[in-house]
Amino acid sequence: MAAPSRAGGRPPFTTVDLDPERLGTTAARCLFDALDGRRPSGVIRQPCRRVVRESTSAIRRA
Repeated sequence: MAAPSRAGGRPPFTTVDLDPERLGTTAARCLFDALDGRRPSGVIRQPCRRVVRESTSAIRRA
């Protein structure tokens, strides 16, 4: 799923796509686990991706 662009942003901003569907699925699974008495330990890492748009450009060399 592509990250939403900022409406009216000039130039379009570079963003991070957190994959909200996967994030919601993971949150629901953690909730059901907690309701069943299982407690996760540590940090749950989710993959994400950088969505490069016009607000990011290459370094210009003189």
